Amino acid sequence: MRILYQHRTFADGAEGVHIAAMVDAFRALGHEVRVMGVAAGGATSPTSTAAARLKQAMPAPLMELATFAVNAPEYVATLAEIRRFRPDVVILVFSGTPRDGHGHHQASSILGREAFSLAGDPAKFPEQLAYVEKGVVPVLLAQSVYLWGDIGVRTIVDKLHFKKDVPQIIPMELVRVSKENLGTWARQLQAWGFTNVPPAYLQLKQ
Repeated sequence: MRILYQHRTFADGAEGVHIAAMVDAFRALGHEVRVMGVAAGGATSPTSTAAARLKQAMPAPLMELATFAVNAPEYVATLAEIRRFRPDVVILVFSGTPRDGHGHHQASSILGREAFSLAGDPAKFPEQLAYVEKGVVPVLLAQSVYLWGDIGVRTIVDKLHFKKDVPQIIPMELVRVSKENLGTWARQLQAWGFTNVPPAYLQLKQ
């Protein structure tokens, strides 16, 4: 059986012991397990170590807020991994309710459920770049919503922690995607973590 184990912890405490024991037990029974999360490689992995250092350096309220910046990347990555790995079971560490304690733990589970429900729906996230390339539509209007959480959290941290002057309004302009910039937008999608971008579009100069 294929099992996708998704969590949002640093795996640097009791939760790390629990996750490692569960994964080892599943694998010992002959199941194929993939782990997703900041500490997917264990508490001593480079990503977990870097995140733990950031956690120690930042005040707790700011760290709690900053964790929401990974909502969009985690959502896209989880959906893509479900489509790629095709697991029989998806395990979400948290319940998606206020009982989870930390808000980002709750958000992680909610996004995991949403990704699972959409992964098998071909009507979701269609390959719209082909509409422009084939002339079905002259232009697509896109938004860099993938960056909203990241930019918002960075702005708050700059204002409250680093005492910087920040803009009161953060503009998020629409992007006109046409044949003139199809390749650029395709590479942008790939950089954000989308794994189903057609290679032919990635090779376009513009």
